[in-house]
Amino acid sequence: MQPILEEVRHHTGRIPEIVVADAGYGNKATYRYLTEQKIPAFIPYTNYLRDKALRHHGINTIPLSLDIELEGYKATQRLRLESPMGKAMMDRRREDVEPTFGDIKRNLGFRRFLLRGQTKCELELGLISLAHNLKKIRKRVIDLCRWDDGRVKTRELGQVLGYQMA
Repeated sequence: MQPILEEVRHHTGRIPEIVVADAGYGNKATYRYLTEQKIPAFIPYTNYLRDKALRHHGINTIPLSLDIELEGYKATQRLRLESPMGKAMMDRRREDVEPTFGDIKRNLGFRRFLLRGQTKCELELGLISLAHNLKKIRKRVIDLCRWDDGRVKTRELGQVLGYQMA
């Protein structure tokens, strides 16, 4: 997480006001860094969902580690994630981010980079992102060019795409 946020700071000149991430970033180093930077975070720890389900059934788990610092961060994240704002942030993340990854992986079949080296991987990721965005634009254009009863407005479709009618 730290390198990502440092890169954001380098490119934009500022740091994010809030960080929302998945459980892959839920570790002591990340929590410590975000606390030092005074950036509120909504990041579940590895077993957050399991612990939440057990608590729902009235079972409190014993901490797996004796690391008091980590357990403190986990308690903070539990409070944040179960707050109305935390629930809204995680729902928004699921709507914004996860469908994009799912579409790229399943529909475009992109599961691994074919090229090696950072520059080549950035190029490959750029092409995949372009393909994903073109699919979204195509769907939007088709939706714009339909009548409410399902008929296609061919004349308007041509105008949307920039064609002049004779």
